[in-house]
Amino acid sequence: MEFRLEDIKDRLAEVPDEAGCYIFKAARKPLYVGKAKSLRKRLSQYFTGKRLGDPKAVAMLEHAASVELVLTANEAEALLLEMNLINRFQPKYNVSITGFPYIKVTEEKFPRVFVTREAHDERTGRYIGPFTDAKAVRKTVALTNRAFGLRTCKYDLERKPPRRPCLDYEIGVCLGPCVGAISAEEYLSLLGKAVKFVTGRRAGVLGELEKRMADAAARLAFEEAAKWRDVVRGLHRAAADQYAVARRNTNADAVVCDVRGDDLYGVVLRVREGRLVDRVAVRTNAPAGNPLEEFILAHYGAGAEIPPKVAVARALPAREALVASLAEKRGGPVSVVAPRRGEYHHLVGVAIKNLEYFIDASELSKARRGELASVFEELGAALALEGPLCRLEMVDVSNTGPKSVVGSLVVFQDGVPDKGSYRRYRIRTVRGQDDLAAVAEITRRRFARIRGGEERPPDVFLVDGGSSQLAAASRALAAAGLEGQTVAAFAKDPDRLFVAGSSDAAVISEGATLFLARVRDEAHRFAIEYHRKVRARAASKSILDDVAGIGPARKKALLKHFRSLEKIMAASVDELGRAPKMTAASARALFDYLHGARKGES
Repeated sequence: MEFRLEDIKDRLAEVPDEAGCYIFKAARKPLYVGKAKSLRKRLSQYFTGKRLGDPKAVAMLEHAASVELVLTANEAEALLLEMNLINRFQPKYNVSITGFPYIKVTEEKFPRVFVTREAHDERTGRYIGPFTDAKAVRKTVALTNRAFGLRTCKYDLERKPPRRPCLDYEIGVCLGPCVGAISAEEYLSLLGKAVKFVTGRRAGVLGELEKRMADAAARLAFEEAAKWRDVVRGLHRAAADQYAVARRNTNADAVVCDVRGDDLYGVVLRVREGRLVDRVAVRTNAPAGNPLEEFILAHYGAGAEIPPKVAVARALPAREALVASLAEKRGGPVSVVAPRRGEYHHLVGVAIKNLEYFIDASELSKARRGELASVFEELGAALALEGPLCRLEMVDVSNTGPKSVVGSLVVFQDGVPDKGSYRRYRIRTVRGQDDLAAVAEITRRRFARIRGGEERPPDVFLVDGGSSQLAAASRALAAAGLEGQTVAAFAKDPDRLFVAGSSDAAVISEGATLFLARVRDEAHRFAIEYHRKVRARAASKSILDDVAGIGPARKKALLKHFRSLEKIMAASVDELGRAPKMTAASARALFDYLHGARKGES
């Protein structure tokens, strides 16, 4: 049921005196999701009770137009529903945790494990996280996939499997479910071990892999034993940065938070098998409800793995309902404790220290951003913006000739890089080296996603270059019917800002110039990084194809035997000749070609 906000005061008697969730909305868009043991009593607090003096509640009510009610059987179900609704809608006045990397385990017959920053659709798979170190979690997932032979392709194996297995299967890093080389039961068993490893429960997994290594050695299968040895070493390296903070059998989270002004700061320490596996630190809008409860709901509702014990600094008023909802989501018992002594009290103390450091660092960062306020005001005036400058996007193109032309897009939100929104572009429609056409293609593709509602538009769309690049982006926007989008270009040697509609460079201060130069340097760095990857990928695919006498069969056999192009290039003639399918003549031809190519000989 739904009530217009202007009628709710007179119709409170019609609101059920039962448990459920309430959703305040503005133009059908959820602003705030809450739960209550009694919806009637809770809603009356917003209009006649204690929430009348809550600034957050007052601000939310000023924007709300209606309130929707959803009844549940009890308060625990209401809390679980609230968690799911917050994760689905990300309402403005609830605690929102976005932009962090998660590990996703897909819901398929042969599931995949990969890293994503979108963790809202639990119908398509299970999410593990959030994590703070994207580089570390990607390394862990790559090692885990390789260790257990999990597939990384995106084929729908039940509807349209590939006609032949890919190179990963040929070189032994995928178990080949696409060709029936492993049963679904065996694959899921390995997947379970992989998930245990990435969630920090590693001792048993490493022990089993070491046993496989020993068994292979006992059977004199030395290649297989060496493979498991390399896997175990790699997984040990992945866990090397974790340090012990509790007993070996401790699996718990320590969760603390604090509100400073309009901001909520929260920290979660994740301890698995007695080792600290990650620290999540979040700064978001302060909620209208209980800060700690809402932070816990947002953290675990967004897909974080729920441990058997959650330690907090102070007791929660609705602990029983929270425990019941977390237990249902976890599928097992959960206890939420506010310890006064012992190792969990120690963990909470460590979390509080992390929180204090995080708040101090964030407040310093906010002060520095405050120094940028005059720069943003100046740029807003130079660009004739109607509102404040908050979100700025910049495009750069990178190439070293007509091949492998790529583009990058970086995003700065309130003066800070929003790396989760960065995008890379492989230029598709441009032949040869044509930077202006490449800028136009990136602009079209970027704003096609924005028009489709997939991503939010920037306040300013900036291109790296001068008036020519600006004209190319402007024409692409006009062709898409987006003439109202503010677009500009930032040139170098000397640094100048060109604004659409003016032939002369805008006059801006040194501070504004330095800020735009920083954005341009970041766009250039990101483009160069991607361009190097594309060049390296192209080189690794083609170098063996150009050798006389090395056909597809020998190429696959070489990669499977040596396991990498680097090892092939480091091998001697005799080692190449001992590889499967190789002859003395083909080994000599390959050795001469590789070493001649590395020296730059013709």
